[in-house]
Amino acid sequence: PGTTGAGACAPPAGHTLLPLLSLALGISGGLFAIGYAASHYGDLPPRVPLHFGFSGAADAWTDRSFGSVFLLPLSTLVSAVLCGGLAVLVANAKRALRDDDGTSLEAQERFRASVARYLAIITLLITAAMVTGSVSGTDVALGRSARLHPLFPILLVAQIVFVIGGAIFLALRRGQGGSRLERRTDSAPLTDGLADNRLWRLGLFYVNRDDPSILVEHRFGLGYTVNLGNWKGILVLATVLILPLGILLLCLLTL
Repeated sequence: PGTTGAGACAPPAGHTLLPLLSLALGISGGLFAIGYAASHYGDLPPRVPLHFGFSGAADAWTDRSFGSVFLLPLSTLVSAVLCGGLAVLVANAKRALRDDDGTSLEAQERFRASVARYLAIITLLITAAMVTGSVSGTDVALGRSARLHPLFPILLVAQIVFVIGGAIFLALRRGQGGSRLERRTDSAPLTDGLADNRLWRLGLFYVNRDDPSILVEHRFGLGYTVNLGNWKGILVLATVLILPLGILLLCLLTL
C-alpha cells in the first residue's frame, strides 16, 4: 500500500474497541463514585477521613465539606476521562511510515494498537482502584467499616506493576513507532513530514498547521505527543492540564 498520507487512515475496528470500552467503564465508575458519595453525604459525621495509612485505617481526619468528600470521586471521573480519552486518541493517532514494502505499516499498526491497549488497561486499573477507595472510604466515614477494602492495595500494586512492566515491554519488544518490528527499513525515508526538522520546535514540540492529526509520535522517547499546530491538539493539551488542576483547586477551596 502507499504510505503518503497513510497516517490519517482509520485504524482497524478492533484497535479502538478496548480503548472505547475503558473510557465508557471509566466514566461509569467515576459517576458511580460521585453518586455514592452524594447519596450518603447527609449521613456522614461532622468529621470524615482525610488520609489512610498502609493498614487501610484512617490516620487523619478533617471537617466534612464538599472538598473532603468529593475530591476522590471527582478525581476518579477526571482520571478516567483523561486516560481513557488518551487511549482512544492513540488508537487513531498518526503513524510515521517509511516508504517501503509495507513493513512499516504493519509495525506501526501493532505499535499503535499496543500503546492504545496499554493505556486502556491502565484506565481500567485506575478506575477500579479509585472507585474501590472512594466507596470504601465513604463506608469508613459512615462507621460501616474500620478500614479500606482489602482489594484497594491489591489494585494499586497491580497498577504500578502493569505501568512499569508495560512500558518496559513496549520499549524492548515494540520500540518507538514499532521500530523493533521493522526489518531492513532503516535507510527508508519517513513520510508524512514527521522527520522534517522544520516541524519540530526545540526538537520536542511538533507544530504543523497543515497536519490534521491531533497526536503524532514522539521524536524522542516512547509514545505520542500533541500536534501544537492543530487547535484540537491544543484543546486536548489544555484539558489535560486545566481539568485536574481545576478539580483540585475547587476541592481545596471547599475543604
